[in-house]
Amino acid sequence: MTTNPGIMERTQLHSFDGSSLCSTKNNQFKNRDQQDIKIPKKKVILIVEDDLTNHFYLEEVLSKSFEIMSAYNGKEAVEKVKMNRRIDLVIMDLRMPVMDGFEATAKIKLIRKNLPIVAHSAYALSREKNQAIKAGCNDYLTKPVMERELLKVIAKYLNQNTLN
Repeated sequence: MTTNPGIMERTQLHSFDGSSLCSTKNNQFKNRDQQDIKIPKKKVILIVEDDLTNHFYLEEVLSKSFEIMSAYNGKEAVEKVKMNRRIDLVIMDLRMPVMDGFEATAKIKLIRKNLPIVAHSAYALSREKNQAIKAGCNDYLTKPVMERELLKVIAKYLNQNTLN
């Protein structure tokens, strides 16, 4: 890989077949025949979790495949969704200070109704799951969640294979 000095406006990559790819802006590359090749952007997941241990676990598991944003209560989550259209999925704890996950989910769905929100809770009661779905959550995971189960649910909403 060779780059020009500066802000990496132009990058040259060589593919396995020896052909050269020259980058343009926005992750677009052109091959020798000047055909555009789009490199997919990393999906962005907002983790909304007030418990630091749970938050760090989710971040550790997900940061391998996704760009991570963080919020530590529902109010912060709503603000982040308002300010950042790049968020592709939200993992939402339900029991938090300031604003709980139920209220935050309902507010987020008013801002971006198609944004997938996965509830993440220590309570395995069907009543809480029903309440989360009614608030607008698309799915529900019980803590502690295993890595494979978490990635399977995320892949369902982001249409990508995260289980390599």
